[in-house]
Amino acid sequence: MAFFATPAFNAVSRYFEHEADRYGLEVIHGIVPDQAQVAAHYFEKSGEINLADPNPSAFIESWMFDHPTRPKRVRFVATYDPWSHGETPRYVH
Repeated sequence: MAFFATPAFNAVSRYFEHEADRYGLEVIHGIVPDQAQVAAHYFEKSGEINLADPNPSAFIESWMFDHPTRPKRVRFVATYDPWSHGETPRYVH
């Protein structure tokens, strides 16, 4: 049964990992200059070191990935900036 639930478990895990990325960006905001660039560089380097597939198919992502893919993480950290839009961050106020 767990075998067939794997995509659902992975989807939940990817969601929480995505939110952890958001929290991390919010925590270092104002402390680390250009936190988006630092985070993107980290995800690129860790993906290279871990030999992660840089662009897996949707099927592979759903069955094998419990973290967001590297391109999704890099895109997110490069665009997440509630401060410049006058919005309240989700976790760190």
